[in-house]
Amino acid sequence: MGTTWGDLFCAPPVPRSGDIIIRTVYEYGVDHARAAEARMRQLRGEIEGLRRENAQLENRLAVQVDQERRARMSTMDL
Repeated sequence: MGTTWGDLFCAPPVPRSGDIIIRTVYEYGVDHARAAEARMRQLRGEIEGLRRENAQLENRLAVQVDQERRARMSTMDL
């Protein structure tokens, strides 16, 4: 056959196409719940900042529209 016991026991199995490979990863010292909570706090802060920015932009747009409307009204009066 041409194989040795070392080849049979030491060689990693060769996956065939369609085989499912399951790898278990252990992460010691990582608290996934605390990491998720920290990410949620970060996202809440980011969302709040975006809401404030959106409100500022809406106010600027409203002021600009009002200024343009007043400018049109003043040209129509002349």
